[in-house]
Amino acid sequence: MASLLKQLSGDRVGPGSVAVTLALIVILVGLIGPLRSVRDFVAELVHLDTCAALQGRLADRASQLTPAEIAAEDLASQIEGHSRAVVDYTSRVYTDALLAAEAIFGAIGIVTTMAEYSWVASALTALSIVPTLVIGFYVSKEMKTTWLRLGRIYRRERYIRETLSSRSALLELTAFGTMTRIGRLEKEAQAEICAVRKDPIRAGLRVTGISAGASAILFGLAIFSVFSSVGYEPEAVAAVYGVFGAVNAVAQGGSRVSTIVQYIPTIDAFVEFLDRPEAESSAPASWGKPEIDKIEMRDVHVSYGDGVFAVQGATLQVSRGEMIAIVGKNGAGKTTLLNALLGLVPISKGTVLANDRPVHPAAQEWWLRGFGAMAQDYGKYEVTVEESVRLGCAESTDSHAVDSALRAACAADFVEKLRDREKTQLGEIWGGTGLSGGQWQRLALARVYLRDANVWILDEPSSAIDAETEVTLFEELRRTSGTRSTVVVSHRAWTLRPMDRIYVMDEGRIVEQGCFDELVQQNGAFARLFREQTMSLS
Repeated sequence: MASLLKQLSGDRVGPGSVAVTLALIVILVGLIGPLRSVRDFVAELVHLDTCAALQGRLADRASQLTPAEIAAEDLASQIEGHSRAVVDYTSRVYTDALLAAEAIFGAIGIVTTMAEYSWVASALTALSIVPTLVIGFYVSKEMKTTWLRLGRIYRRERYIRETLSSRSALLELTAFGTMTRIGRLEKEAQAEICAVRKDPIRAGLRVTGISAGASAILFGLAIFSVFSSVGYEPEAVAAVYGVFGAVNAVAQGGSRVSTIVQYIPTIDAFVEFLDRPEAESSAPASWGKPEIDKIEMRDVHVSYGDGVFAVQGATLQVSRGEMIAIVGKNGAGKTTLLNALLGLVPISKGTVLANDRPVHPAAQEWWLRGFGAMAQDYGKYEVTVEESVRLGCAESTDSHAVDSALRAACAADFVEKLRDREKTQLGEIWGGTGLSGGQWQRLALARVYLRDANVWILDEPSSAIDAETEVTLFEELRRTSGTRSTVVVSHRAWTLRPMDRIYVMDEGRIVEQGCFDELVQQNGAFARLFREQTMSLS
């Protein structure tokens, strides 16, 4: 601009030269808007790529968590918190870094120009970035805890929102006339999210007053230094306007840098989660996929840390070709004992042996490869039928293996009647097909068949299945039992008759063991537990 003014005021400058200069200025100014648009588009593309990459890394790490880690900590809420932080926050770090660089370069240019009037004023103006950075550091501490707190709230809110979109839930709650209760829960969850997300903002506001005071003092000193250097000449007016511009530019740059500072703790927490040390494997060096011919639990005790033992002194064994059962009243410790065998809960005392070799602690990927487990609260995965069954086996499997697993689990008949058979989308939320409890349970059992592990653990595998199908299911289990060890939990007496051994649990202890007829004749805990059912079988 100064060059242009000199050309316009000079006698020897021709109109052509002025026109060229004006054209360059017009072009440069005209490009500012489009270039900023390009910057914004590129920033958004970077944001989306960053979000996808970070979510992918989070998914990779979450998929590598051991069952012991998942059981020991509330990792599901941590994962949800990190995921939300990535989507709403940390994935924008590169975008904000670009804007911060742009603002800082602009501020440097203005502050450097102002140094022509007063180096002191220039330095004081540059120092005005410090109060803004202090705000950033202060808020950043709140941001780290904010996302960790939000993880649990977001999980709950998502569940409530999915309930509001579930056809079966809508029908049931509408019939009860209680849909408004779910709506109120959703509103409360949203209000709680809003309150937690406001905390960092409130933290920033608390220190803004101090920051504003410090900035005002620095600005006043900068003005004073200008008048001290330039005096009260007309040139001082331009210098004062320069201070105004420099302070505004530094404030914008400082605000952008402050935003970058606020990312640091949240990103550190994310990186810390990704870098969680993986559990060391205690597998014997010679073991690949364990070929387990015999499992024994000796004097096993399990406590959840409250000093009360959920399992006390449990001893049992199962060998290849055997089917054993664990029975008892609700809360007797059956599921806890099985989880201890898998390593999903820690063993306080006692030993687990496989092929007469100790394998404690057991909750590791190499150990779990030897098991096919069906939990009482089995998963209802709303994918296609085929994908649901394939979740039982990490290795790739062909459609023939899936079909065989469906037939063995007595699921082939109802799958054949579905609209797209194995390709049918399941789950009402996605507009797919809804299944009955028994049908979901048979798909869960099909996953175990597909896995074809050495040891099967089936916790109430037929609780939701009709009696006729249950008979067929247990006949198939017995027919194929020679290739594996099978552990069953059941509350139906007739399913226990073919078991090689039955262990009866009461208040965390194994109080009886034997075959079906032996336990009935003893007229003890087993007979009392199944008295009505065994009478109908006699």
